[in-house]
Parts: sequence; C-alpha cells; structure tokens
Amino acid sequence: VDPADPMIVLFIVDNSYDYLAEGYSGVFLSTNGGDDWTRVLDVDPNYDSSMHRMYRHNIAADVASVADGRAQRWYVAFPNVGLFRSDDAGNSFSSTPIATLDGHATVYGVHTHPTDGQTVYVASSQGLLRSTAQGDGLAAFGDLPSGHVSSLAIDPTNPQTIYATILDGGLYRSTDGGASFELLRDFGAAR
Repeated sequence: VDPADPMIVLFIVDNSYDYLAEGYSGVFLSTNGGDDWTRVLDVDPNYDSSMHRMYRHNIAADVASVADGRAQRWYVAFPNVGLFRSDDAGNSFSSTPIATLDGHATVYGVHTHPTDGQTVYVASSQGLLRSTAQGDGLAAFGDLPSGHVSSLAIDPTNPQTIYATILDGGLYRSTDGGASFELLRDFGAAR
C-alpha cells in the first residue's frame, strides 16, 4: 500500500496453485483501492511452495520518494530472478532486473531506508544485501553469521538501528546502519 495514498496498491500474483492463471503472473497496480488492476511487470515470481511462505515482503515503497501525494519509487524482488525498480510511482518497472538474485533461493523481504531515498536492503537465503544507489550495486552487507536473513526491521525514527533474524539462529541488532550486528537472543527464530 502506498504510504501516502491508501488507494494505491501493488500486488504480486503467482499461478503456482492455478495452472489456468498462467498468463496472470507478475506485479499488478491498482489506483482505486483494488477495484481495477493493471499488470505493471510481467515476470515469473518463481514461487516454490516447498521453500517459500506465502506471506513475504517482496514489495517496498521508498517513503523518502513521496511527492505529489504518492511514493514515486518502488522495489520488488524475486528469488533466483532479481530486484526491480519503478521510478514512476509504480506505473511500470523495467523488464530486466537492476540487480540479479541468482542463487538466492528465497527472498524474505525488501526494505528501504526511511529517509535517504538511496538505500535498499534485501533479506534473502544468502544473507543481507544492500545498495546505496537505489538498487544498483546490490551486494552482501554487514557481519551477520551466514544463513537465511528471514526478517529485517529498520527503526523509522533512527535508521541506524536495524534488527535482523537469522533463520534458526537468533535475533541480531545493529546500531550502525547494518555494518555490524550483535546477538540479542540465540534461539530457533523463523521470522
């Protein structure tokens, strides 16, 4: 849901459970609260029910890009495909990814820095990735132990504080924008 206009919604559709809906996979946009939908990215979401949960955070609006009553920049990511960006308020996405996610069997979430308009994070089966150039140069980041980063949260009032969950490894916190993390609790965390 757009952070400035709740009538604007982006939605990922996958046909994994309905072979008749094969022509409807991709990213869709509604500007009227879901009454009407337009496909804005024709892509295979690469969903695999044996390893992916249905509820993922693979779409993110860049809150820092809000202008003219809506977010101007959006990101969406798919496992083993890539990270895509829209610079026209979600009306279209490039047909090719701005960053590849080959080898990332699962993408758990895409998150943007709440104020700088440049930084985007991707939590995946290959760890934490970051770009400081709106998705360009997306690369591994931070000193988290290896493993799935199954959840990520950025403090909206202090973006230097980031929380990350390592699947079956625990909860970590960074107070320096993700460069270094400390273990807060060692437990069989999932998300």
